[in-house]
Amino acid sequence: MCNAKKDRNMNIIEILKIVGGLAGIIALTWKVFEEFKVFLRIKVETQNENNKYTVLTEIENTSRFFNKKINNAFVIASKEDADLIEIGKKIGENLNVNAEINCTNDFEEFQSDRALYIDKEIAFIPLEFYYSENIGIGDEKLTYRCSIDNSNFESGNYSVRFFIYGNKKYHRSTQDLIIIEQH
Repeated sequence: MCNAKKDRNMNIIEILKIVGGLAGIIALTWKVFEEFKVFLRIKVETQNENNKYTVLTEIENTSRFFNKKINNAFVIASKEDADLIEIGKKIGENLNVNAEINCTNDFEEFQSDRALYIDKEIAFIPLEFYYSENIGIGDEKLTYRCSIDNSNFESGNYSVRFFIYGNKKYHRSTQDLIIIEQH
């Protein structure tokens, strides 16, 4: 009877070893997958101090081994309830972009060396810092603060979106709100 109990305990220990080994392999596989496929983390935060508006953008690469290249980065500010694709079409027209704008992936074509304000309700602000000054983003966090000239806007609520485009053509974006009050 003692040997049967001992054999059963040995079987349980062997099963636990196998389960632990499988869990380790799965964890390792996930970490390798993360290193290759992890997206950049991005953040946007608006600020109003004494009727001066700024936008803080942030990009973080959490991969310890792979640099990430940014092909384009910009901020779009527009009325909170405006259709983003229609906003993109207006920006494309003003930047003389020949591509058809059907979705936000098409915004990657937007290039300019200066901020663009349209119809007192749209701002396009290129962030060359991320793709001209930084060849590849390593295991680091980069920030950039830009200003919004509120004299180019009517009073109201504005969605401020931060877009980045990398090598894979899949963009990332995030949004914050800014309330502009003209005095």
